[in-house]
Amino acid sequence: MKFISKIEIKYFRSFSDKAVKIESIKDLNIFSGWNDSWKSNILRALNLFFNWEVAHWEWFLFERDFSKFQLENSNKKSQKKKEQKIESKQKDLFIEIKIHFDLSEKPYWEILPKKFWISKKWTKTKSGELNDNIKTTYLKEKHVFLETIKWTNQHANTLNSLTRSITTFQNKIEFFYVPAIKDYSFFKEIYALLQEKLNSESGKIIEESKNALQETVRKETEKFFNKFKKSTWLNAAFLIEHELLDFRKNIEVDTWKSILLTSRWDWVQARLIPDILDELSNKGKYVIWWFEEPENSYEYKHAKKLANDFYDNYSNERQIFITTHSKEFLGIQNSEWKNKLSIYRVFKDYNEQSKIEKYDENNGFSKEKVKEIFLTWINENQLNTEKKNILQNIYDDLWIIDEARIISDLESKISVLNLERSSLKELESAYIKILEEKERLQKENRTLQEKIDSTPSSKIVIFCENKNAELLNALWFQNIEFIGSADKNYAYDTSKAAWRSIFALLDKDFITDEEKEFLESTTNVRLLNYYCFENYLYHPLNLQEYFNSKGMEFDMIDYINRITEEFSVKRTEVIMKIESSRQSHKKIKEYTQSVYNSSQYGILNTTTDFEVFYKYFTMKDYCGAIRSTWNLRESELITTEWFRMQIKSHITSMWIVL
Repeated sequence: MKFISKIEIKYFRSFSDKAVKIESIKDLNIFSGWNDSWKSNILRALNLFFNWEVAHWEWFLFERDFSKFQLENSNKKSQKKKEQKIESKQKDLFIEIKIHFDLSEKPYWEILPKKFWISKKWTKTKSGELNDNIKTTYLKEKHVFLETIKWTNQHANTLNSLTRSITTFQNKIEFFYVPAIKDYSFFKEIYALLQEKLNSESGKIIEESKNALQETVRKETEKFFNKFKKSTWLNAAFLIEHELLDFRKNIEVDTWKSILLTSRWDWVQARLIPDILDELSNKGKYVIWWFEEPENSYEYKHAKKLANDFYDNYSNERQIFITTHSKEFLGIQNSEWKNKLSIYRVFKDYNEQSKIEKYDENNGFSKEKVKEIFLTWINENQLNTEKKNILQNIYDDLWIIDEARIISDLESKISVLNLERSSLKELESAYIKILEEKERLQKENRTLQEKIDSTPSSKIVIFCENKNAELLNALWFQNIEFIGSADKNYAYDTSKAAWRSIFALLDKDFITDEEKEFLESTTNVRLLNYYCFENYLYHPLNLQEYFNSKGMEFDMIDYINRITEEFSVKRTEVIMKIESSRQSHKKIKEYTQSVYNSSQYGILNTTTDFEVFYKYFTMKDYCGAIRSTWNLRESELITTEWFRMQIKSHITSMWIVL
């Protein structure tokens, strides 16, 4: 939500001789630049304006925060005037930060104009001297001019109200700063802020017993932690310390199996931050977030999702400023992005002072404009080799944003590519890819045949799906060799022919129970009872046995409830993709079409029975999150008796004696 439309910074640190203007500010604003371009000084200027400190626990100091470049220029001008015996004072020794507000989306109070600015000025002797154009803007909006106004009591009261409204409006602004390095002290502080809010909402929390207190806090935070659970597949709750004397400082976050959040993976900890700030953000206030490098600790997939969350969700109710090096953030775009997102590049000019240039939605960056900004008043011919190289590096660097946006655009186009609407060139390209894929499969199939031929005849060959072979062979079933294949149709054809003891054990996917029964009664092909191999690894009974063997607690009921909740959310999606997913079993589908009845999927519309829907619900989408949450290895999950018995039952159904 946009309510700041423009920022002007003058003589603050690396912003030197002219006021640097950041214009066309929108809901989400992204700043990128070299590490030494001083883009963080934008944050410090805003923090000074709103929170009266340069950074967290770093107080304003004029001698340090005033532009050294401007000080040098001012002293030179003063010295020159002294030499000319001209008396003058150095009036340009100040820092000024001006914020332009636009309350069109969220009017604060009827008396305040929709658009106005507030500035604050710091000198050696004055701190944050306030100035604004609210009165003149108000009068202009009301079509009243100062030279014609009759100063009645009514006008005087109105202008007095406007004066008071400036202070109350500023008190309605919340500015949250999240540093690039999210250390333990930072997490403790935001937990404390959240607990402070809970205390104010819950009233008598501290007076209750520890158990009652834990339950109260659980209820207060249930909705908040549900959002966190969906993002990370991690159940969490606040942990109340035994010592309640300093409850606010002792707050900690307890995750599943009593592992503190501070002991979890960095990305899991970092993922909680936006949700906490979302909870802290007072819906009646104007909220600003400034995140430094939010992508830190995230790998590509999670960074991509985080960037989308900032754009699609978090920026709807607050205005967000981000510094980043991440292509996932720089590449954000959709049909509406021009109305909601602004991207800026921060770089140093000839005098090594910070400059800011906005990315143009249609034309990108203008080299001519960047060069003009870089040179200031220097002629290009005066540039030495070092400065020329710096300018060229700035040019090259500007391409990073274009590159990120091109990649993002290509990814979007690929994901929605429709061959029926493709150009001839795209069709040719698709055809070439099909031929390449066919050649790859043929080569792989030749390799598989070589593996079969090299397997001793005393051994029984069982095809399975690619990576599963290594895990299944680790079970050491006597006289059985599992061979992985990416081509289900080849595995089906080879095992169906069965000129020797060759079988196949494949994922069930969306094959119905009737098709499965018919297939297994007439061929050497066997299908898993569940959707895929991962459904066995992460089956609640398998996890329960595994955790019991390690002496660890496991809440199986909660785990089942969470999977059921995920299925309920994705129920429609699961049903809609049944037909497309069945294509991977093309030959099996053709063989079993006589017994296929699509109405057998009807139960998925209403069922909440775990064993029913688990046959058609893939756990592949959750494996990574579950493994990282508990630090699991699949090679350990196959060691349980439950898992071995499940695989053994499939093998014995092939009339194989173990």
